Amino acid sequence: MLRILSGILVLGGLIVASWSAYNWWSESASLPYEPTVVEQIVKKIDDKTIQPTLKQGITSSKKFTRGERIGALMIPSLEISRPIVQGQDDHSLKKGIGAYIEDNNPITKDHTVNPGDTGHVVLAGHRDTQLKGIGKVKVGDKLVIDFEAHYFVYQIRKGWKTDPDDPNVIVTKDKPTLSLITCYPFDYFGSAPYRYIWEAELIAITNK
Repeated sequence: MLRILSGILVLGGLIVASWSAYNWWSESASLPYEPTVVEQIVKKIDDKTIQPTLKQGITSSKKFTRGERIGALMIPSLEISRPIVQGQDDHSLKKGIGAYIEDNNPITKDHTVNPGDTGHVVLAGHRDTQLKGIGKVKVGDKLVIDFEAHYFVYQIRKGWKTDPDDPNVIVTKDKPTLSLITCYPFDYFGSAPYRYIWEAELIAITNK
């Protein structure tokens, strides 16, 4: 009887471990990273010289449903490409990087815009799956957003730690700005107590 009970416990443990591994894999699943394509878009990937910010982006008033894939985020310095999905709820964040564009959300309404638009683009992702390795990103690095018919190149200007409910993060911006949000510390086990913000500005637009 004891042997049977031990076997059941071991089997249960394997099922839980397998399910956890599957969830981790599904959240960290990436899009193919194509270095030759990225090099054509970004040109000098390792050049961290600060480039001038474009005065305006390309306006897109298109609406998306929550959980819908709308584009992709490429981080050349990490050699990763991740899907961008509409929404920042748990279900959406399991599919990819979440875009904060919610007409019925009082926090984000009128403060955020679609990728590449003039204003504030706000994205968020899990530090241990979609944004694994994000702590290696530096000021001057490029972020590329593949959205509709264009590639939008942003350059990181600064990064900082803040509280999860900081009201000064998701705010209106006059110039094309991207904020990439994740939990902090990057290597924290469990629910991290802080958020880290990478703020970047639009420096180039390329047609696909």
